[in-house]
Amino acid sequence: MLDTRFEQIISNSTRKRYANEVRKAWDYYKTYCGKDEQQYSQVWVRTYNFNVCKFEFIIADWEFFQYLEDNADARTQYVEEVEIFSEKVKALKDLGIFEKLLLQEEYNYINYEGKKSLTTAAYIKYRRPLLNCITTIIS
Repeated sequence: MLDTRFEQIISNSTRKRYANEVRKAWDYYKTYCGKDEQQYSQVWVRTYNFNVCKFEFIIADWEFFQYLEDNADARTQYVEEVEIFSEKVKALKDLGIFEKLLLQEEYNYINYEGKKSLTTAAYIKYRRPLLNCITTIIS
C-alpha cells in the first residue's frame, strides 16, 4: 500500500534512462475487479517484476492512512518495518485490516463515459484471496 506522495517516485523510476532493466521491470494493467465493464471504469495497478515475484503497488485511499494515523493500536497490529533492497519501509503485516475498515469501493460520481469509478478498495477486495503481505514473503 502506498500513500499518494509515492506515486511520483514510482512514476519517475519507470522512466530512468540509465536503468533499462528497472524501467522494463515496471508495468501496469487494468482491471474491472470482476464487475461489469459497461457500468464501471477500470482500476490501474502498477506492478514491478523481480525474478519470479510480481509486486503490486496500490495507491491506497486517504481513509486507509487516516485510520492508521489516528489509531496507534491499529499501527501496532497491522504495520511492521521491513527492509527491502537495503531500504527500511513500513509494510502491512496483516491484510485483515481491509475487512475491518470496509472502505468505499466506488466513488460517488459518474465519469465522462457515464460509468461508476472504482476505488483501489474494490481491487483489494477482488484480489484479497490472492494477496500476501510482503512481510511474509521476505521473512
